[in-house]
Amino acid sequence: MYYPDPPPRRRSGSAVSGVLMTMLVVGTVLGLVVATHPGYEAGTIRALVADVVSGDAWRTEDPWSEQVPVSGAPLEANGSGDYTFAMTQPGSDEPVGYDPCTVVEVVVNPEGAPDGYAEMVDVAVQRTAEATGLDLRLVGETDDRDFLERQAGDPVLIGWADEEEVPALAGETVGIGGSSALERAGVRHYVTGTVVLDVDVPRAGRSGVVAQTVLVHEFAHLVGLGHVDSPTELMHPSPVTTAYGPGDLAGLAALGSVPCR
Repeated sequence: MYYPDPPPRRRSGSAVSGVLMTMLVVGTVLGLVVATHPGYEAGTIRALVADVVSGDAWRTEDPWSEQVPVSGAPLEANGSGDYTFAMTQPGSDEPVGYDPCTVVEVVVNPEGAPDGYAEMVDVAVQRTAEATGLDLRLVGETDDRDFLERQAGDPVLIGWADEEEVPALAGETVGIGGSSALERAGVRHYVTGTVVLDVDVPRAGRSGVVAQTVLVHEFAHLVGLGHVDSPTELMHPSPVTTAYGPGDLAGLAALGSVPCR
């Protein structure tokens, strides 16, 4: 999620109750917030649209064309960069991630989606899978709109909504993403999550670069990345790139390399 100006830094993690298995929430997706990401704001979208149309700053070609997939393994970062994790293991700086030894199922609710949404989601899933090595699989479409109450066993839900349905989209916010974690014996893994874009997010450029960039950014939140201060990384609140930076790739690779549960 992006802001026109960098938001205040927030800590990841939260106090955990003493029960053996505890559902935790990360992101601005659900009512119980453990680690929050300020919203991707409309002011930034308007700037992106202007740049794409003019061709001054943003590419209208495929922004991912230089990132070659590595089958079965995360993409490697060229150079160094910044990354943060949305949540870390209790008493550790090790990241919380999805189980790399299981399939992460993804479903799409197309209600309110823009033309070309299927390709947009395909690209976001593919790039996230390539960058992490996770087995993210699109398993179909759904009429499920339970964005706010994902439970263990539910697939990841992708959709479009307005602020009346998802209050976190109020004001300037145009995209949110995050996941729920299950803790067993002191170790946390994400088990499901949500990515929701505002129904008014525009598409611009012949490849829909604006909406695509928002969606890929939110998918990175979904699998566990937080915001960074470097504008050359996609996970900056107002990035100057439409593709992963070296820090993004390093962080996503780490998230795909957590121990199997």
